[in-house]
Amino acid sequence: MKRKMILLPLSLLAIGIPTHSSLVLPAAKKQPSLLAENTAGTILSSLREGFHVEGSYRLTTSYPEGYESYDSVSTGSFAQDYGFIENGDGTQSRAARIYSGDQGQVYFEGEDRYAKYEVLSPDNTVETLDYGILGMNVIFNEAFRNPFDYVLEEDIGSDLSLDTEKASFVLSSLTGIDRAVSEASFVLEEDEVVGIDFTLPDKQMGLATNDGFLTVLSSMEVELSLDQDVPAFAHLTPSTNDNADLATALQSFGDNYTVVFRSNGLANESALYVTSEGIYYQQNAYERGPRNGDVFYASEDGIYRTYQVENGSLVRGGISATSPVSQYLNGLFSISPALFVDKGEETYSMIEEATAYGAGSLLPAAYDTGDGNGLFASIQLRDRRVKSVTSLISSASLVTFVMDFSDYGTTTLPAFVDIENL
Repeated sequence: MKRKMILLPLSLLAIGIPTHSSLVLPAAKKQPSLLAENTAGTILSSLREGFHVEGSYRLTTSYPEGYESYDSVSTGSFAQDYGFIENGDGTQSRAARIYSGDQGQVYFEGEDRYAKYEVLSPDNTVETLDYGILGMNVIFNEAFRNPFDYVLEEDIGSDLSLDTEKASFVLSSLTGIDRAVSEASFVLEEDEVVGIDFTLPDKQMGLATNDGFLTVLSSMEVELSLDQDVPAFAHLTPSTNDNADLATALQSFGDNYTVVFRSNGLANESALYVTSEGIYYQQNAYERGPRNGDVFYASEDGIYRTYQVENGSLVRGGISATSPVSQYLNGLFSISPALFVDKGEETYSMIEEATAYGAGSLLPAAYDTGDGNGLFASIQLRDRRVKSVTSLISSASLVTFVMDFSDYGTTTLPAFVDIENL
């Protein structure tokens, strides 16, 4: 299985900031308390144990007079957890959970110090993979470090202010935002740290024009909250979903049916006709005659002889011990029904932990778009038979691939397929 990242952490992400007209920021935070029990040591000790961070930012870019049409306001948000994950041998490893919407991906530090993550394989077993960027493994601390492991007690003042250089480091680690910080202080509420109040100085940038060099002003506001009530980190375990009807359907294809393959990534819809007389693959499901590239497979004692269509005739080719049905549908035959959740009305959606590799495994090998880039998969039944299979893959673009099943027990070879004279 190829190793690919599932989610890019904020600390390594060159932020692509979407443009919006406005952002409603949370209400102003309370000023830091000066409670004796909240010393620098106790604050750091608690944050090093783990915390949840989330917030939003607003970036305003202002151009000089005459260039106001270029003014822009951009916003974004972030959310992640830091803590420890307990291993099977009783040891603990540092871990981080990076959120994308409502979904969180857990990364943890391996014995080799590299960042790891876990996925459910198509057979419902847990597989541990190395997190990598551009084909290279990444040290856990380079991507998912808890920044408070690097903050010292002397970096925090008696008024709970944070050294500005360390504040800039903390801001970058937690949000991916690289900006200077002019002031920063911890915010307390009912004796608990609930956030950090950052003040970011404006950044002056240059704009060269025919009339000279003009100044562009970049200003940023950040709202960041902390919460030490963090959902527990846990290693993945195999899914225990009991989908009896789906399991039955995945074992009940038989030897007579039609499959039509369609996708926004394919020029034509193609079809596979499965019969006891042989199997015919048609490049264009709506052609009324044979087309160069179509293939007929004849089975003899478990050996398949191929016949390629050339200029309207079937020309004898090679032999293979591999069933062509397996080549096109093996992923569907081997997928674990436990990887799906019953959505009702004979619809089953693949669980999020399995989609990275499970969604792509459902595609025929001929249309493989790589491993680890699945986003969604579902199976629709009708009368306890597989009716359609849908996969969403992130390749060069978003690719939706659908397989439609029909004519169970009634499929015949296309009328133009002449097997009598083979």
